[in-house]
Amino acid sequence: MNQKKRLLKPGAFKRLVKMLMSFYPVMLPTIIVLIIVNAVIGALPSIFMQNVTAVIENALNTGASWEETQPQVMHYVLILACLYGLALLVSFYLQSADGILYTGIFIQDQRKDVCPHGVTANPLL
Repeated sequence: MNQKKRLLKPGAFKRLVKMLMSFYPVMLPTIIVLIIVNAVIGALPSIFMQNVTAVIENALNTGASWEETQPQVMHYVLILACLYGLALLVSFYLQSADGILYTGIFIQDQRKDVCPHGVTANPLL
């Protein structure tokens, strides 16, 4: 009879997401989309690095000079640099949005739901 106690009631995650969506109807979907975009952008540079390595390896095997392979390599390197810049911007915005979401800038909306009379247990809130 060594059963584990359930930490959360059934449907707790669904209620949490529903509550967060009511407090942050634009911010939460934006953060979810940015997390997915950041993951995709984070995975793409390895593909471009593999392409650059393949071009250089092919040039070494065929005996091609650097002048012949440079345009192909530079093409991939420029795309890679743009992807890194985009990843940096998305990461910056994602961290800013997370900070806004987690610090509770919109705490007034939350107080109305938790304490309808505006009285809180903590005097700092």
